[in-house]
Amino acid sequence: MHALLARTWDRLTRGEAIDRDTALALAECPDRGALYSLADNVRRHFHGSRFHLCSIINARSGNCGEDCRFCSQSSRHQTGIETYRVIDLEQAREQARDNDAHGVDRLSLVTSGRALDNRGLDDMEPLYREIGGRTGMRLCASMGLLDEPRLARLRRMGVDRYHCNLETCRTYFPAVCTSHGYEDKIRT
Repeated sequence: MHALLARTWDRLTRGEAIDRDTALALAECPDRGALYSLADNVRRHFHGSRFHLCSIINARSGNCGEDCRFCSQSSRHQTGIETYRVIDLEQAREQARDNDAHGVDRLSLVTSGRALDNRGLDDMEPLYREIGGRTGMRLCASMGLLDEPRLARLRRMGVDRYHCNLETCRTYFPAVCTSHGYEDKIRT
């Protein structure tokens, strides 16, 4: 088993991917400590010992028409959360400055809803301009099932990472959400 770990280390540190059979063999490794040590050494090799922190601002809250079973943002669930179309600029500025002062590397504006439309992007632009201009953080977004033109627009606003979480596997996804599909997320 230790020979497998050594070969895996050599491949990964040369920038080579591991194949499925190697991944399955690693998953069956009886020496968990050695496996975890390999994973930690690979992380250190490529990223050092520094944490990269990302924080989020809930930029639009509630009233989502999707039926994601886990989400308090859905209008189909009675959760009592505060709802708003767009966060107040001063409140977003304050949160962003606080995150920046505490060493956060990235900040993501997150919005409720299936997909942010052009009007919603209009609302986000001043927030990104303010945060990007007044902090050292890199910008991210999570705004639903966006198409290429809207994603390109976010890029022009300074966003360089987009989040579209896959909450579960393809086969179980219909038990989690029926108002959009796994493939919708993959396309985004």
